[in-house]
Amino acid sequence: MPRKLPIRGGYELPPNALVVRGGQMLLSDLSKNAIDTAQKYGLLGISVFAADVPNLTDLLSRVPLPWRIIGVATRGDLSDWELLPTFRAPHYTLRLGAETEEDLGIELELLQERFTLERNPLVE
Repeated sequence: MPRKLPIRGGYELPPNALVVRGGQMLLSDLSKNAIDTAQKYGLLGISVFAADVPNLTDLLSRVPLPWRIIGVATRGDLSDWELLPTFRAPHYTLRLGAETEEDLGIELELLQERFTLERNPLVE
């Protein structure tokens, strides 16, 4: 039986809030995270970090992302999806709406297109 996803109190992020995910945003990694989250918590979603901060370095100083390459978007870029404030800030779960495996692949491709791959400025 799935556990309850720990949702913390929070506020709606403005459209210019930054959202990051570690790694190269490979469909296989996104799919694995979504399926793992569904198995653990009964909710199809992927882990991201987000905050209303002035720049990427400010957000990355709050969360240790060891990846050299990261996916970066704004809340506005991801407005088609719900961002749930989960676990400890600045962690969020980006809730997916797919109901079939085929739909999941299509949705993850759309999501992947919304992120820009950037070099993590805090990892050498």
